[in-house]
Amino acid sequence: MAAADTYVELLAQGIVASIHGDPPPGLPARVVIRWFDGPAYLTIHVLGTDEEPGVAADDAWSPLEWPNATREIERAGVVLAQPGLAAAVDALARRSTRYPPGERSSS
Repeated sequence: MAAADTYVELLAQGIVASIHGDPPPGLPARVVIRWFDGPAYLTIHVLGTDEEPGVAADDAWSPLEWPNATREIERAGVVLAQPGLAAAVDALARRSTRYPPGERSSS
């Protein structure tokens, strides 16, 4: 499915670019993508090694409990603004009955 491959490739490139542009403290230790109802309705969270000691073991994969949650909520907007990603979202939506074109709500 070319639309899905393009979307995943651009999303991954956007995540990497966002980490380079706004790196977490220390090295990236954890990346969590919270996906909701459509290809543009998601949040992306990156936890750095310097932040990791402040995260309880029970919250390790619950990014809204991380100390950087406010900063990381904004990361999805940066990633979704990557060139070509909006078109990839629409192309993926056109191939799916679940995600109608034009219903691209971002976080």
